[in-house]
Amino acid sequence: MRRLYPELAAKFWEINAHEHQKEPDGDWTTWLLIGGRGAGKTRAGAEWIRHIAHAHIANDNRKAAAIAPAAIALVAETYADAREVMIEGPSGIRAVSAPGSVPTFEASRRRLVWPDGAVAYTFSAEDPDGIRGYQFSAAWSDDDKSSESALPHFSSGVRDDMAQRRFLEAQGAYWSDAANNPVSSVYGGPMIDAARRYVYAWDARPFPEFPARSDVWGDAANWEKGHWLNGRLARAPLGLLVAALAKEAGFEAVETGALQGAVTGYVVDRPLSARETIDPLADVYQFDVVEAGGSLRFQPRHGEPVMALDAGALAERNDGAFSLSLAQEADLPAAFRLGFFDEAEDFAPAVAEARDPGARQAREAGADIAAVISAAEAQARARSILADAHVMRERLAFSLPPSALRIEPGDAINLNDLGTDRRYRVLEIEDGAARECSLVRVAPAVYDAPAASAPFSAPDVAVYAPPVWELMDLPLLNDGDDPAAPWFAAFSDPWPGGAALYRSAGGAPSLSGIAPAHAVMGRLETALPPAGSGRRTWRALDIRLSYGTLSSKEAADLFAGANAFAVKSDDGGWQVCQFQNAELLESGAWRLSGLLRGQAGTEAEALAGASAGARFVLLTQAVTQASFSAAQRGLSFEWQAGPETDLPDTDNFTSRDLVMTARGLMPLSPVHLRAAREGDDIRLSWIRRTRTGGDSWEGEVPLGELSERYRVTIFDGETPVRTAETTAPEYAYEAAAILADFGGDPGEALSFSVAQISDAVGAGAEGTASVAL
Repeated sequence: MRRLYPELAAKFWEINAHEHQKEPDGDWTTWLLIGGRGAGKTRAGAEWIRHIAHAHIANDNRKAAAIAPAAIALVAETYADAREVMIEGPSGIRAVSAPGSVPTFEASRRRLVWPDGAVAYTFSAEDPDGIRGYQFSAAWSDDDKSSESALPHFSSGVRDDMAQRRFLEAQGAYWSDAANNPVSSVYGGPMIDAARRYVYAWDARPFPEFPARSDVWGDAANWEKGHWLNGRLARAPLGLLVAALAKEAGFEAVETGALQGAVTGYVVDRPLSARETIDPLADVYQFDVVEAGGSLRFQPRHGEPVMALDAGALAERNDGAFSLSLAQEADLPAAFRLGFFDEAEDFAPAVAEARDPGARQAREAGADIAAVISAAEAQARARSILADAHVMRERLAFSLPPSALRIEPGDAINLNDLGTDRRYRVLEIEDGAARECSLVRVAPAVYDAPAASAPFSAPDVAVYAPPVWELMDLPLLNDGDDPAAPWFAAFSDPWPGGAALYRSAGGAPSLSGIAPAHAVMGRLETALPPAGSGRRTWRALDIRLSYGTLSSKEAADLFAGANAFAVKSDDGGWQVCQFQNAELLESGAWRLSGLLRGQAGTEAEALAGASAGARFVLLTQAVTQASFSAAQRGLSFEWQAGPETDLPDTDNFTSRDLVMTARGLMPLSPVHLRAAREGDDIRLSWIRRTRTGGDSWEGEVPLGELSERYRVTIFDGETPVRTAETTAPEYAYEAAAILADFGGDPGEALSFSVAQISDAVGAGAEGTASVAL
């Protein structure tokens, strides 16, 4: 059965192939199949090779039998193309082979071997000598370029973006003419709506990724001289650009039709006169401006001559007032540098240089143009300008009779000198009894400066993902901070330039904050056990950062507030800590030691501890406050964060429902709780702390609240038995109240808590103690 498979495959192809895919009849030696993409060229070649490889099976085929057993050459542009297209491709040889007769590709020997003995060797057009020495019975040569890559009639092979535009302009002009576009008798309008003409290319690959990404697309080289619109259609013809600049300056009567070339872009970033904007273009694109008959005519320097003169007759008529001179060689530039914006490098400033390798002089010249062009075109323009400077070394002066009025500055004339025509361009004319003319030599070939192929660099386009972010309800960290606002930290790679935070309560989201830089964020790799505050601990903490680095600090810097960080505690709050030492481990994690826990009034969060995996945020300037008022505390909002340049409610934003408490307005817990017997009474006392202005070591710290109030709670075990308020940092627990709460003496210790009360947010953090009596 295995040997019948090739015959079945042949029958299948014979039935389903298009006529243009079948090999021609007759006694031929070369078969050429030309077609565009999708014409089935590869499939036709692969099927023909499959047929040749199995020719000794199909004995009824006279031509196939004559060349069996098969030795075949597979020739592509590169070895990789031969394998990926001709052999392994979706229409390649292996794909069209029937089960049981699929050939094996031996990569080390670059050959394809069929079970029936046929062998095909791959070759590259880049290595033509590699095919020598073989004896083949058949060959398949595959070129990925279509017939559209062939040069048009009369083409020099040089890329010309204007040809494409001129074709479109001609089409537009033709169909805009009513004589060519009759009105329909059915719907009363022109057969073709000339105002709604559109152009498109079947290839939608994005520019400049195509042609820059030649590692992705094997036909990228075709773009240079192909029919693609991307990267070409938006270029401005030089004539239209100059006309637009002149019109902005108030010049309506201008002639620019003779100008050639195209510019990708032109930058006018400040108020400039028409001369200041057009002169750089005239210098680089080598054209002149002539005022004639009340209009401005812009004409290229390589224009056709308007007059032919004989040198001998001219010299005789001028009575010796005919001079031909050469500028000093030392005055000529040996190099010319042109500054421009490179269209292939994301409009980055660039410089193209042309240099005369045989020049003895050292003088160099240069110019800058605020135009966006390709590096290859800038190089061609620099070469043309340098060559033109050397040609213009030859200067001519003579006089003409007043009757020669048609000669104007900028015109070219041919001067016949001993049977040889030499072309000159008129620089200036001084009218008097005679027209005194000053001219420079012109060589038309100098201005024909074809640009080489210009490689493109694919722009580094970042794809942003939703950032990792945290909104932290922290105590007041610095006196100048907004005490009601939470703190916003974000990170992503790549960083979008800023992360935006939005807040909503069922309506449209409103912007609440911007993180200007990515925060140093990570997660704990080891747990942070419960601990008290007010002392330094040397137990190490390991963390792994998503971004950033850490550094050790001196003890003095630590006590001044350096290396502060926030950790999400197991109770849901945020503990503020500091570290003195940071060590980068071989695993990539960081080990922190010399910790200060429960800072800025987060003692309760420190006692709750934090498990491994808890969020870590270094409190730097990258962590900013969100817009939030004390009146909004306790309310549930939907918060969402994403790239600053994107809009909320899109894929790059993530959301959470969070309730903020305006933690920075909450008073800190009182400290140094004491209880002492005074007869049958017990006097409770404590020391208050302040949220603001507490750094001074002199005197009592400021109150930080509108009024001084405290809430005192007394416990019997864990059960509260009395709550009272006081306006001083003490409370007299009288004997009658003690008897009512405990039914007698409370014993040797008393448990109570104290919280300072804020007029803005109520009771703050509690200080709790069990004090011996």
